[in-house]
This record gives sequence, structure tokens and C-alpha cells, in this order.
Amino acid sequence: MGVKSIPTFFYVINGVSLNGATASSCMKIRSSIIALLFLFLANGVKSQLYDLLGDEPYVEIPFRYESNFIIVKVQLNGAFPLNFIFDTGAEHTLLFKKTFTDLLGVDYGKQIKIFGSDLQNFVHARIVRNIQFRVPPIDDVRMDFLVMEEDYLNMDELIGLSIDGILGAQFFRHHVVKIDYRRGIITLFKKDRVPKLGKKFIPYPVALNRNKPYLSANSFINQIDSAQLTLLLDTGAGIGLMLHSNTHEQIKLPDNYIQTNLGMGIGGQINGYIGRIARLNISNFSFTNVIAGFQDVTHHELDRNAIKRNGIIGNQILSRFTLIIDYPNSILYLKPEKKFKKKFEYDKSGMTIVASGTYLNHFQIMHVITNSPAHHADILPGDQILRINGIPTSFYSLAKLTKKFRGNDGKRLKLLVLRDGEKLTRSVVLREIL
Repeated sequence: MGVKSIPTFFYVINGVSLNGATASSCMKIRSSIIALLFLFLANGVKSQLYDLLGDEPYVEIPFRYESNFIIVKVQLNGAFPLNFIFDTGAEHTLLFKKTFTDLLGVDYGKQIKIFGSDLQNFVHARIVRNIQFRVPPIDDVRMDFLVMEEDYLNMDELIGLSIDGILGAQFFRHHVVKIDYRRGIITLFKKDRVPKLGKKFIPYPVALNRNKPYLSANSFINQIDSAQLTLLLDTGAGIGLMLHSNTHEQIKLPDNYIQTNLGMGIGGQINGYIGRIARLNISNFSFTNVIAGFQDVTHHELDRNAIKRNGIIGNQILSRFTLIIDYPNSILYLKPEKKFKKKFEYDKSGMTIVASGTYLNHFQIMHVITNSPAHHADILPGDQILRINGIPTSFYSLAKLTKKFRGNDGKRLKLLVLRDGEKLTRSVVLREIL
């Protein structure tokens, strides 16, 4: 995963990555995610090999794209309809909420450690074996997966939608996987039935380590200094790009950067920096003025992986393509879509917002960037937003609310906030802060 080594968090169930969350920011893991990077040290977990398609040449799995995460429906024992993040950066499948397996009366196996995005703090998870598991419209299979002993991540709050787990590569690694962000469809093909591809699909080799795909990219922090990078291709990361600052001598902070909270991880808030790099090149494709997170990771933890990565590439970049990951042949195919050249936007308020309440429609400020519009408007962490321009925030989803804070420069938003039982009016004037 994830910012969610992120989710990405980004996290690593040997990589589970999620990224988590600047309320309105481009880095949401929520972008945010977060750069949540989790590292999953589960060498003892073995999964069965499945032919998920039977006699069908392919199957289409619908997904919801929310706050830069791919969310698919999952069922346990034919009973619980759950939301899982589809995560190419995770080796294993992980259930966040132990309540569900408790209700099923399952027997818990070996306890293992899951490391947080800082690759230092960890929590415990349990292995459960041979559980009936379904990703509609695929038929039921029986598989092993991991269950967190407590939901330490609170992804519901970061995404504004009930999130119950991560669907890792153990489920789909024996197939060719096509992700169509525009249509909201994941298509699985048999390994010997690769779809016919038009000329717009550009092949690019990837390296697979523990069933996680890594690709090579070239980055320019400025117009002169370049760095050849190895990046984890992580659909479990809501960010666009996360760079591990201490893994390459050319990964340096740009001239204009923000020190901020990158999201929430197992050890608490993840701190780091956000800035824009001049250019990122992947195969024949080039992106300019790319928003990137910067975070150090310990070399001790990096040494555990056979592939030494310099960072993570997540959905804010990947969603600009239709992509096909041919796991059996270690090839990535990329086709640019209409949003390929869209400007990389960052939140213009300086607030990180999380959702709470039964319907996840109560919104609270988690973090405020120093010298940002929110900071100058005297908005504080812990404030609850009740209204925006007179409209109750209960009518918004978290994604729609945070989108309001990416408006035009100079736009004034009138907020009614609740602080220590007192209602206060605050005015935020949006402007570029990155």
C-alpha cells in the first residue's frame, strides 16, 4: 500500500498503501492518504491459487472512485456486504474491522506485525484461513486473509465512506488486470487471453516483487537535476507521487514546499513535506509541475525488500490512464485519457478535514497549515464545520466538501464552525499555497 510503506500507509502489507488525507488537498489518502504506507511482514501467510474466471475469458468488476481510491464490493460468507480498497501495492488482503469475523465465529491463527507508514510503529493482525470470500460478479472462493485486531486507520473518516479493508494482489495476481478509471470498471482476463490492444496502449516493463509491480521513472526536482527512480505502482494510494527523500541523492525538497501533516498512520499523524517537482517521465509520457510528498524512511526497513524503491506512484497520476497490468508477463500497458494533461491541483485553504458521525456527514478540522488561508482566518484543529456559504454541511459528502476548497484564487468562503460549544463565523479566502 501506502504514503494509506503512504496506503501508502501508504502501507505495506508488504506494501499495502493508502494515503491519507488533506481534506481538500491533492494528497488525499483520503489524499491525503495519506501517504499512508503500511508494510506488512507476513511471510508466513500463504494464499491458494485461484482461477477466478472459470469458463469465462474475462469478468468485469464495477468500482466506485471516491477521494482518489478504487473501492470494490466484497462479501464475507455470503453475508456482509463490505467496501474494500483495490490495492496493487498490497501483497495480501486485509480486513480492518475484526467485528465482522468475530460475528462469523472464525478461528484466528498466527499473530503478525503490520508496520505503519513511518515503517517503525506497528500493530498486530491475525491470520484467518479458508473463509468464503466474494468480489461480485465473481463466484465465491475460499481464501486466507489478515484481520487487524483494532481498526487503527479509521479510513472511514479519511475518505468519508465506510471502508472495511484492502483487496491485495493475492486475489488477482494470476490474471491480466485492466483498470478503466473513466468507466469505473476493473476487468480480469485469463493469462492466456490477453485483450487486443490498440496502438494507443504503450507497453512498459515492470518488476514484480511479492506480487507488487514496480516501474522505472525519471524525475526532475528542478529543470536541471534528474533522478532515475524505482516506484511502487500503488492503486491503494490516493496520492499522485510520494518520494522517499533519503533514498536518492537527487531527491531534494523543491524551492517552494510546505511542511505539513501527510495523513494518519498507525503511529499517529504522519509529518513530511509537499512540493511541486518540475517533471516526471514514465515511458513516453511526461508530467509537469507535479505535486509530490516527501518523507524519509529508515534504511533498515528498506533493506527488507529485494527491490529498493524510491517512492510510490498513486491514483492521482494513474487515473490519467487506462492501464493494464499483465502480471504473468510483467508488462504494464498505458493509454492516456482526456484528463492526462489536467493541471495537478492542491487545496487552497490549508485545512485537512475528516468525516465523523453515523452517516459520516459531520466534518471536523484535523490539521491547519501555518500561514495558510485557514490559519489567517483563525480556524483551528478541532473546529467542526457546520455551514459553508449558508448551506449545512450535512448535505455534502467529504469529497464534495473538500472540492469546494479547490476553487478559484480570491474566492471567499464563509464558514460557520463550532468550537468548544460556541458557534463562530470565519471567512476563508482561497489562494494558491503551493
